[in-house]
Amino acid sequence: FNKAIEINPKFYRSFGNRGIAKIKMGNKDSGLKDLNYAISKGVDLITYKNWRGYTYLQINKPKYYCQDFSYTASIGNQYGKDNYKKYCDSTNYQKPWIYMFS
Repeated sequence: FNKAIEINPKFYRSFGNRGIAKIKMGNKDSGLKDLNYAISKGVDLITYKNWRGYTYLQINKPKYYCQDFSYTASIGNQYGKDNYKKYCDSTNYQKPWIYMFS
């Protein structure tokens, strides 16, 4: 991803994909920065918002993960719907410990 960014720094999906890779390797802070950058540049992929929500879930920032899950749920994404219901709906709230996307 670094090479892709070096070649074309305006292809913002490379930042989003690098962010997901960093998160998968355990580097949540740097991964979030890349996802936030891609999203701020208008890359509105549901995958990026779900991964950002998932990462905020792992670091216990409910305001942020609920915003992302609410957004993806509102456009019909099943991960967003399931995660919003599981972690944000006050009638069915569970503590966010372990939930991974497959």
